[in-house]
Amino acid sequence: HARIPGLKAPLVAMGFSETGIDFDSRDGLPARLIFLILTPSGDNASQIEILADIARTFHLPPMVEKTLRVESLNELRALVKSEEHETDTKKVS
Repeated sequence: HARIPGLKAPLVAMGFSETGIDFDSRDGLPARLIFLILTPSGDNASQIEILADIARTFHLPPMVEKTLRVESLNELRALVKSEEHETDTKKVS
């Protein structure tokens, strides 16, 4: 993630790696989902919120596996929306 002077709004890109990339993760496993997060230089709140949203959504291995199987942006959006709904439902229960 990076803060960019002159950037008007946050940008997030997501990439996939079949074999994984070693990022010295806590669990020792290679990262298979890679996120690039760019935010305006003065917008600390957005950067923290985006990082928290990503962590909440993709912290469990089953969600990562489902994400790696999507074949389109629309499928990814539907999967994330479904996960958000499921998380919201659990909070209410």
